[in-house]
Parts: sequence; C-alpha cells; structure tokens
Amino acid sequence: MEKKVKAKKLPWRGIPQYEEIEKYIPYEKNITGYYRVSKIKRKRTKQGFTFRYTYKQNGKQKMIDNVDIKKLEQEVKKRGLVWRKIQQ
Repeated sequence: MEKKVKAKKLPWRGIPQYEEIEKYIPYEKNITGYYRVSKIKRKRTKQGFTFRYTYKQNGKQKMIDNVDIKKLEQEVKKRGLVWRKIQQ
C-alpha cells in the first residue's frame, strides 16, 4: 500500500488512519453533496429513490437507507458516524 500511496505523490506517515485515506477520495461522482451519501433508484418508493449512507464497521460494509435526507442525517448522527457536507 505504501508504494501505491507514494506513486500517487500523496503523503505517507506509517499506516494512515481512516480519516487520512478519506481525504483523497474523489468526490466528483457524488451528486448528493454529502460525504458517503448516494442516491439509489427504488421502484417501491413514492419519489422513486432513497438516500443511502455507506460505512465500514468491523471490516464489514454497512448501510443506512432513508427517503428523506434530513432523517438520514439524524440517524447517522445518532449512531455517532461522520456526517459532513462536501465542499466543492
């Protein structure tokens, strides 16, 4: 991993912490404007989509879904996870 990080001319300080890696994730594809939130098409919802927050816990990928982004924000904060608006 160290070679890959240095090949991209990113700083390497031993084993990078999770937050340090997340700084370099490209956000151009995220149209919601929120960190780790994606818009998923759903046929069973009235509006035709839901918002999904994706995170890793104990090496497993987990998700929180909600139709309303404000309710999703409350749920994410209630669980103590990072909720951040992407600055573009």
